[in-house]
Amino acid sequence: MLSAIALFRIVAASQILLSGLVLWRAGGPRVTRGFALALLLCICAYLILPPIARGLDVQGAAVLPLMLLLEAGANAIPGLLALFAWHLFRDDNQPAPWQMWVLIGLYMSALLPRHLLDLAPGGTLHGLVYDAPQIIKLLLTLWAMVLAWRGREADLLNSRLLFRYYFCAGLGVAVVVVVIAELAARFNVPASIELLGMAAICAAAFAANVWLLRPGRNLSFEEVAAAPPPQVSQPLVDKVLAVMESQRFYAREDLKIGLLAEEVGVP
Repeated sequence: MLSAIALFRIVAASQILLSGLVLWRAGGPRVTRGFALALLLCICAYLILPPIARGLDVQGAAVLPLMLLLEAGANAIPGLLALFAWHLFRDDNQPAPWQMWVLIGLYMSALLPRHLLDLAPGGTLHGLVYDAPQIIKLLLTLWAMVLAWRGREADLLNSRLLFRYYFCAGLGVAVVVVVIAELAARFNVPASIELLGMAAICAAAFAANVWLLRPGRNLSFEEVAAAPPPQVSQPLVDKVLAVMESQRFYAREDLKIGLLAEEVGVP
C-alpha cells in the first residue's frame, strides 16, 4: 500500500507542477505569479517528502541536503499561501500587513524548538511546542480563506470570482487535513486513510488542470480591456436625428429598425 501512496503523491505533484506552468505563462502581475509558482512548488515538496523519507536513508550525507530543502519548502506553505491570497484577491496594490508578517515569523520560529525536541523527545513541553506551529498554520490558512471569501461580492472578474470559491473549498479541505492528520493524529495516519487522501488530492489536481486548460479561460485574473465601439459615420447619425426630430419617428407605435433604415436610406 505504501507504494500506491507514493505513486499517488508523485502523480499529484506532477499535476501541480503543470498547474504552476500554466499559471506562470498566463500573464498577470509578476508578483502574484511568483507567489503562485513558489506556493505550488512548496506543495510539491510537501507531497514528495514522505516517499523520499521512507525509501532513503535520511542520515546519509548525500540525502540530507535534499531532505532539508524539501522540508524547508513544505514549511513555507502557510506563509506563501497567505501572501498569495493577499496579492491575488485585493485590488488596492497595498503590501501585506505587518500582522501577517509577524504571524509568518512566529510560525517559522516555532518550527525550530519542535525539531530540537524531535531529536530528544519526552520533554515536558513537547506537546505544546509540537502543536504551536500547527495552530499558527491554521490561523494563516483561515486568514487566506477570509481574504478570498470577503471580496467576492465586489469582484467583477468572473474567472477570479470562480477561483475564489475553488480556493476556499480547497483550503477547507486543507484545514480538515491539518486538524486530523497533524493535530489529532500527530502524523500517525493509517495507511488506508492516507491512500484515500492522496487519491482525492490527485483527483482535485486533475480537475483543477481541466479547469485551467479550458479554452478562453482568463488566467491572468486581470480585467480585459473592452473592444472600442464601432465607428458610425457622422452624416448617418445626423440623418437619423433629423428624421426623429422632424417626423417624430420615435412616437410611432409600429416603429421598427427596418422602417427607420428605409427612411434614412440605409439598405
